Amino acid sequence: MNSNDLKPSDDAERIAIFRATILGPVMLRELAHGQLASELRALSKARYRPPGADSTRTYQVPTLERWLYAYRARGLAGLRPEPRSDRGFAQELNPELRELLLDIRREHPSASVSLILCTLIEEGYFEKAKVSEPTVRRLYAAAGLPRRAKRGEGGTKTRLRWQADRPGALWHGDVCHVTTCKVTGKPTPIRIHGMLDDASRYIIALEAHTTEKEVDMLGMLVDALRRHGKPERGHVS
Repeated sequence: MNSNDLKPSDDAERIAIFRATILGPVMLRELAHGQLASELRALSKARYRPPGADSTRTYQVPTLERWLYAYRARGLAGLRPEPRSDRGFAQELNPELRELLLDIRREHPSASVSLILCTLIEEGYFEKAKVSEPTVRRLYAAAGLPRRAKRGEGGTKTRLRWQADRPGALWHGDVCHVTTCKVTGKPTPIRIHGMLDDASRYIIALEAHTTEKEVDMLGMLVDALRRHGKPERGHVS
């Protein structure tokens, strides 16, 4: 047999084989629903380098699940990328970036295009001004993925979380409101200030306060830095 016969026949087949490689641990196993969900979550935490890409990326559980069911229905052919519906107006989007943008829209249907692009730029996926907002909006419209507003949340801002690839790369800080408690018989608001390492999910710091002031979070942060050292980046909500 000629070794060339074993090579992918085109880019679509190369991508299909890449997706099958990712799904390898679950494709041929008989798993209960809970086991499958657990396996897919584990796969979603790993980083993969798509064919022809210069950097690695993760894939969300819904994307992996969609690939798995497509494979079960049609075999390797089901893992081939679908023909582009954006031909002619999104030429600057390579296949990996296009798929990433579509995955993000499926995961975060209420996120604005500007928020998605700003987050991707901050995370180093591409340089500023390389991809325009109108291009991404047309991509989403062609794929039938328009933005959907959140129900019952008024002006609440959407925040996207990007998983860090190692402990210490990113800390998240936030405040949780607790139902008012009685302290010495007097109703008192309780605010739980917390800090979490993104990759390991380790709780860096956790404190209870009666206020939600910047000084409370800063004091907790300084104490966390003294105990754990400095992270590469931090995000406080």
